Amino acid sequence: MRLSLLWIPLLMLTSSVLAEDRTEPVLSNHPDLFPPDRVCPATSSRKPLLYYRGKAFAEVQEGYRLIVDSDSHPRRPARLKSPPSVKKCEGGYEIAFALDGYDDVDVSVVDASGTVVRRLGCGVLGPNAPMPFAKHSLAQTVVWDGLDEQGNSARTDCRVLINVGLQPRFKGFVGYDRASTVPHIVALEVDPKGRVYVATSAENRSDPVIVRFDRNGTYLDMVYPPSPRRLTGRKLEDVYRHAEYIDGRAVPTRARSWSQYIYQWPAGTMLPFRIDADGKGYIAEILTGHGAADVDWKTTKYRIFCIDDMDNFWFLQNITLLQSYGGFALDGKGFGYLAAKTSGLAKGAFSTDPKGIGRIRKVRLDTGEPQLDFTWNGTQKCPAPSAYLGTALEKTPDRKAKVPPRTVDKPEMDSENRFVDIKDIEIDAKGRLLVVDSRPRRVKVYEANGRFIGILDRLTVDGAERRFKEIVAIEAADDDIYLIASFQTPPAQPDAASAAGGSNADQKQITSSAGPLCLVKCAGDIFTSEVVWQTEVHPAVQYLAVDRNSDPRLIWLGNGNGPGTFSRLVDKGVEPGAITHFGGTKERCFRFPVSISADGEGRLYVYDHVAGSIVRTDGTTTEWKETRLRSSGSASANQKEPTLFVDRVGRRLYATHHGGKPSCYTLDLEPVKDFALRGADGKGSFAWGARSGGTIGGVDRQGNIYASDGVAPKKKPKLNGVVRRFGKDGRMRDQPLARLTWGCGSLALDSRGNMYVLDLASADLWTHVSHNIPCGLAREIKSVSGGRGPARLMFKRGAYPVWQQSDLCYLVKFGPEGGERNTATEQWSHRGFSPHTGSGCSCDWPRGIVAVDAADRIYAADAVHHHVKVLDTAGNLVARIGWWGSAEDVPEDGDATKLGFWNIYGLAATGERLYVSDKDLRRIAGFVMAYRQTVQVPLTD
Repeated sequence: MRLSLLWIPLLMLTSSVLAEDRTEPVLSNHPDLFPPDRVCPATSSRKPLLYYRGKAFAEVQEGYRLIVDSDSHPRRPARLKSPPSVKKCEGGYEIAFALDGYDDVDVSVVDASGTVVRRLGCGVLGPNAPMPFAKHSLAQTVVWDGLDEQGNSARTDCRVLINVGLQPRFKGFVGYDRASTVPHIVALEVDPKGRVYVATSAENRSDPVIVRFDRNGTYLDMVYPPSPRRLTGRKLEDVYRHAEYIDGRAVPTRARSWSQYIYQWPAGTMLPFRIDADGKGYIAEILTGHGAADVDWKTTKYRIFCIDDMDNFWFLQNITLLQSYGGFALDGKGFGYLAAKTSGLAKGAFSTDPKGIGRIRKVRLDTGEPQLDFTWNGTQKCPAPSAYLGTALEKTPDRKAKVPPRTVDKPEMDSENRFVDIKDIEIDAKGRLLVVDSRPRRVKVYEANGRFIGILDRLTVDGAERRFKEIVAIEAADDDIYLIASFQTPPAQPDAASAAGGSNADQKQITSSAGPLCLVKCAGDIFTSEVVWQTEVHPAVQYLAVDRNSDPRLIWLGNGNGPGTFSRLVDKGVEPGAITHFGGTKERCFRFPVSISADGEGRLYVYDHVAGSIVRTDGTTTEWKETRLRSSGSASANQKEPTLFVDRVGRRLYATHHGGKPSCYTLDLEPVKDFALRGADGKGSFAWGARSGGTIGGVDRQGNIYASDGVAPKKKPKLNGVVRRFGKDGRMRDQPLARLTWGCGSLALDSRGNMYVLDLASADLWTHVSHNIPCGLAREIKSVSGGRGPARLMFKRGAYPVWQQSDLCYLVKFGPEGGERNTATEQWSHRGFSPHTGSGCSCDWPRGIVAVDAADRIYAADAVHHHVKVLDTAGNLVARIGWWGSAEDVPEDGDATKLGFWNIYGLAATGERLYVSDKDLRRIAGFVMAYRQTVQVPLTD
């Protein structure tokens, strides 16, 4: 029987089912099933990868020739045993050298100025040595034909350069300002020492960044992501359970599941972050983010994370911000109040706790347990003490909560006992709850037991009574209250004609408008408070923090001078001081660099997601040319970052948009309107599907264009990943050139036209290997919340589950003729890479994390483990670049292994240099490929 090639990727699971795995294992002590030694299995394990198929586990074929890190790394550093020799021979020169142990070497020819004119070989000696080196030999002989890269005879004053032991060096950042703050600010807080914490998030599916400033607005340090420098003698695995060892060093694995790291979506979602009077920090998840995580939570539908020491190491564990809308307040007595906003994104499938929507929940900060202190629900006596304040929303048959209209005109919807649109919450000096709710806004006031005692919906300003239109934030300080609010302006009166019935204007509802947004200070009890002063603020202000320990008080405003800024006002008591603005980004500094590419002539092309621009610059930003793709500011949830690739043959720049048509530009950033990828018939234009990861990643010497595509259908597909080749005119030539299991977009070519492409393990659904929801978990039965959630192991090695995508992602090499995964056409498959999030729900993910330099060193990112791997053309691991860390982790000695990465998103290689963009740290780091031992040998007759 002949099988269609379309079905081959689905047959990668072996037909034999392992007998000992017929019972369905349940995660009884999820998620701490780690091998005792915690050694990262992706780097060394040869145990079979098993995948659960509904009834039993079956083995997954990981590659025709599988390579892992430990096959070649780490190695004992070697040196040349004796001086190398270069002798004239028939047809050129014979270069001979020997090492005292297996190590990596780089052999090239340089001219009198040290410029490389011909590259002869680069890689790890030993049983898997790449061409032109002999395998299983410490002594090597390489023959050079005497020609340079262009095929011309080289000058006789050239020298042979032999390098031993790659040691990449950090050379600095490109267009980086570590004090930069960008849209959106998602939290603003002040600690007892007066230090200001500014949390920002610039893009969906990214960690928020928390940076700290002093009272003068001077940058101090980055608080989150964490730095290994703050461990202060403790072991990482003792403070963070998802830690593994790689090369003897502990690394926090970014498990890349919504349940296992901060999942910030959308970018403007607030970070519920508070610091108490003792300096302890608290971060809350107000509503359950996703049902896939509640095995961790059991029946708890929210979480509280405590930071005992803001100056020491802390790592947010299992805090999902997917639906953290609403307010979060502390009462100074060890309790927190989670006020869940009623909104479209806080209902339906993304919430497994509909009881919490639109209500206030009181919890113990030390344990996170509900505190049953509410004996009243507004005006109604509770039948039993409750942790909830507010009436629960009704549910529709599809389990979605009915969202009340945002109006105060229907008391049955908005009343003393029900909240409709909680904006903020504060606890005053008397322990009363001040809840900003309703439309137009008003402050509902409750006693500590939940009993409703009144409403503040207006203030007397300049002798006139003014009703609130909007209240953005509220803060209490001793007997004073600060509000960011606007007031209603009187509606315009109808003209005489309208009043007489001469037009239909009198039939239209006349509504009030809002005046300017103001910072208002009130003194006295909230029901008798008087306005001490008010001052107009920027309309973008959304956050308010008070430095209570400063004399006079300092008031801090988030977005005080527009998005991505923060501002300080000195409260002079009876009048406000001037407002001083901070934040933003310096000129010629990137705000959010994500995708990068290099033209081989010293210039970088960078897509800045906040600026909405492609920038051409050099390593020092002396040159800065920009073309705008959209207006600046944070993109919407549907605006994904394009992946850039410079075509050095055709001298064009391609911007591959997620799930769309690639755009083309000249290297001067002028649009090329007459270029498009087309089908084999040359008609129409080729575009990737909305759930595809199609990416242009390579151009060969003939100008042919190579694109890798990772298909992400919801249902089991017939064909998952593919590499296509297009002619330089854009017409498709080979469909497919190579067949992949799933594919995930990243692709690069070496000087001989070989392809290096990332691929993911075989599974029934894309989400099992893309988001990492999957890596260890299935979602086939109901979880404890009643919604779909994890129940069974999905992938495992031996007795332990696979928790992170690095154990499921492979860098695969095909020759120029292409091939198919798990066949002899696949030259090798190296495990241990990770593009992290994938396209299972049309999410954006990095598709430019494979690159090849002039020496045919292959670079590919393991974003889960925060570093870049350097491989040779035989698949050996040569070196690692970077490690986990924050903006504070910059090596003073230039050791590239010490630079901190948090979310590697793009790679660009040119000559001996590599550039790496870090999405969460918002910077581009530059490296040069240096060696431990370097010897130059002159040519001899």
